[in-house]
Amino acid sequence: MGCGFNTIGVCNTVLANLNLVVTADKARVEGEAKFLRGMTYFDLARTFGRAWNDGNGSPTTNPAVPLVLTPTTTVSGIQLLRYTFACLILLLLVLILTYCRVSCW
Repeated sequence: MGCGFNTIGVCNTVLANLNLVVTADKARVEGEAKFLRGMTYFDLARTFGRAWNDGNGSPTTNPAVPLVLTPTTTVSGIQLLRYTFACLILLLLVLILTYCRVSCW
């Protein structure tokens, strides 16, 4: 899980510093970072989250992974995070892919 959250951290840092990107490349860089973050969340949720049909809950209540959308820049910024439901991770992925398709390419 560490490598996945490392990738998410890099994507969050890129997205927080888009003002440093050349204007001509900004939409592409933003789209690529959001896409990579979304796909990483999908992989993490699929690998470590509970199955949709495991019989112990429902897709709207089964935990997947913590959702972190801002960069972690200090040790005190690391905290115990609550798990996000699998359905929200998948919804986030759909929204990100739709955004990237419409706005970034």
